[in-house]
Amino acid sequence: MKADRDGRVRRSYVHRYKDEVPDGAGGMTKKDRKEVLGLVEPLEKGDVALPYEEALATVLNARKALRQAKASGAEGRTSTRLTVEAAWSHYDLVKPTNKSATKIKESDQYERYLSHLRHRFLDELDLRFWLQYVRDLKTGTLVVGQRPRAGGSGEMEPETRGPLANATLIGVMNTAANLYIIADKLGGLGPDMRGKNPARDARKEVGTPNKRTGHIPLSLLGKAWNASDQLCSPWWRDLWRMYVLTGLRYSLMTELRFDEIDFERGVYKVSPHKKGTKRRGRDLAENAPHIVIPLSTVALEILARRRQFAPDPSGPVWFAPARTRGRKTREIALLSDPRASWTLIEEAIGGLHFTPHDNRRTFATVGSVAADDVFAVSLLMMHSGGTLAKAAGIPDITVDYIATAEAQDKMRAAAEAIAQHVLKLAKNAANGVAYAGKEPVLPPALEAAAQEA
Repeated sequence: MKADRDGRVRRSYVHRYKDEVPDGAGGMTKKDRKEVLGLVEPLEKGDVALPYEEALATVLNARKALRQAKASGAEGRTSTRLTVEAAWSHYDLVKPTNKSATKIKESDQYERYLSHLRHRFLDELDLRFWLQYVRDLKTGTLVVGQRPRAGGSGEMEPETRGPLANATLIGVMNTAANLYIIADKLGGLGPDMRGKNPARDARKEVGTPNKRTGHIPLSLLGKAWNASDQLCSPWWRDLWRMYVLTGLRYSLMTELRFDEIDFERGVYKVSPHKKGTKRRGRDLAENAPHIVIPLSTVALEILARRRQFAPDPSGPVWFAPARTRGRKTREIALLSDPRASWTLIEEAIGGLHFTPHDNRRTFATVGSVAADDVFAVSLLMMHSGGTLAKAAGIPDITVDYIATAEAQDKMRAAAEAIAQHVLKLAKNAANGVAYAGKEPVLPPALEAAAQEA
């Protein structure tokens, strides 16, 4: 490929060959094919290089299969039809440049929702099959095997999957569609199925993903804040409050470290390569500058108090208050699941259930009424530039804008305004002052940022 601005060239192993395909007039014609096998050497974090020996073996095996197919008189590149399991086994070969997080996610989806089809030939699973598959997952009636019935009677019962939300179902169907892409590239589909992808066609019938709307209403947020102080352990209280004061995504919050906090400047500095920043898919250099997010004085006070008693003043923010009895490891025990403690807050506000991501949308909701600049709030939420630009109907905004002095000043003002508004709601709730405002409708920019998982 062309050199990037740092002069680096991304090089890949490519298998070029001529394939015989029907010419549409009853004969055959040759068509140039090019298959990317993998990277010669890694350039970015997360890249996986393909050893030369493996690339060479792949090409030699493909040519051998082509010769055998021609000798047997079979049409196309190979006479071997691939099963679901066989296609999946070539995932890394056909998609070597996929990010590790994508591979892990699709592996989980394959094992849970597709592995029961492992011995079925892909070209036998037509559109009718996949449409029924979608319906069964939607209703929770997809049978993937048998399991012992509860009670120890020895009887077996069907093991089912679902029901799935549209967003999850779309991801599963994307993984199924990838199986056809893999099989087609390797010539593992019958003549009637080449170039077709019934799983991808069935995905269109899933419907629009459900829009996330959950958050803590402003009329209840003050009471929730006070409940966290009186009903929760200090560490679970602080974790919940940091969600409300920062709007950070789950992965960034749970992996927050003290060495990422600059207490003198009052900012959170995070590598754009870190999961949760929504920057890892971009063309970033290994030494790309940190993303700088101003924090409110209230959030900084929470962090400073925790750091005072931290086992490692440069380590994880959410350390457990004490090691597990009998634990011999030297690693710092970490807090993991706050939901049991947060149920006390939920009960105090009428049983309203919320998730960590609902706290992110709560942050956006407060920002929409407390801050003068909604774009500054969206920058605090580390939106992806493309998402914000599309929502606002403006040209794409580069992530570099977040580092400008003007943007930093606006973000700091927004962070302080949000914190002060939350404290005002808490004070009013404690004094019995009813919330008189209306629940705000999020502007498009904040709505888009709040929807990003």
